[in-house]
Amino acid sequence: MAIYTTAAVTAFAIGTGTDATTAQTLTVPDNAVELVAVRGTLTSTAPNPAESGMGVFALGGDNFINRPYEWFSEILSAKLGAVDEHAADHEERWWPAFLPVKPGANFAATFEPLDALAGNGQATIDCKWSTKPTGMAPVKRLASRETASTTATGPSITLTDARKIIEYTVAYGAATVAADDPSVARLTVTSNNLLEVQSITQTAVIHGIEATSGVAVSRLVHSDVDIDVSNPNGNTVFSSALTVDTALTTAAAYAYSIGYNPNSVQVQVR
Repeated sequence: MAIYTTAAVTAFAIGTGTDATTAQTLTVPDNAVELVAVRGTLTSTAPNPAESGMGVFALGGDNFINRPYEWFSEILSAKLGAVDEHAADHEERWWPAFLPVKPGANFAATFEPLDALAGNGQATIDCKWSTKPTGMAPVKRLASRETASTTATGPSITLTDARKIIEYTVAYGAATVAADDPSVARLTVTSNNLLEVQSITQTAVIHGIEATSGVAVSRLVHSDVDIDVSNPNGNTVFSSALTVDTALTTAAAYAYSIGYNPNSVQVQVR
């Protein structure tokens, strides 16, 4: 068995709005039978102080029926004044998948910005493949979309085939920033369809700038969890609520994703 990586798609423009990009074609290598993991990279073409960068990658298409499969980009932190770029001082993480694939099949890959980049941006996707089944539990993931931090009641997510919840990730970023203006918030997600524990919470921070220019650094907040679903054959519905302990004087937004082991997976055979 070989496990290896490919640059799965050529870098593509994401546009200047918040609509999903035109689907890019991602082709499964001829010797791959499992998608082990993915990672996506976002970069700003012409950084603008009045924005941050974050969004949702997604895989779909007729040859990839184990959907939904979504994951966040890392956050390009908002900047103030004459700083030359958005902060991206991190290596993009690998998100596990362990999903069966058909050699030569095509996926549709998209990116949907959660904050518009006025000067456009580019996205890339790397994939990790295996030539034989790894035997690891498959992972799916679904992400919410952007909600303003002034909205306490957040978006809901419905999982249709979850057996166990294994990830909880929060994206919290500033659209615009000011000096001496940090933010601290807590996002709680709740589902009555879980066993033993129905709510999980994480704290997210936007770091302050003590100057007339700088970067309000924020990062994805990720936790691995382990919670069984009460009815794997039914829907698992999550609601969300944001508590802001320290509010920005400018705008902020949040989103979250839930990763889970599905009740079943399929491989396209046509």
